[in-house]
Amino acid sequence: MIRYHYATEELDVEEKENGQDREFLFHFKIPGQYVHDFQKVRAHFDRDRVITDVFFYPQADQRCRVIVRNDYYIDFVLALFKYQIFSRIEWI
Repeated sequence: MIRYHYATEELDVEEKENGQDREFLFHFKIPGQYVHDFQKVRAHFDRDRVITDVFFYPQADQRCRVIVRNDYYIDFVLALFKYQIFSRIEWI
């Protein structure tokens, strides 16, 4: 299991199971650097050869729903850390 940390004054993250996948809902409270960095995460997964690893569904009000295949969960979390959306990751 992984625990991650982020700037709660600028971002809300909800995570839940979605069948065999993981579902995230990101809410960017303050548009700016986090939105820009999140676009880098999306570009990272758009460039790889696996089409079904991560699906991004932008929504209104600076929100984005993301569906992540379980076998790409760690890759996704590490990409969020790499682009500094998550400030710390812990394996527990």
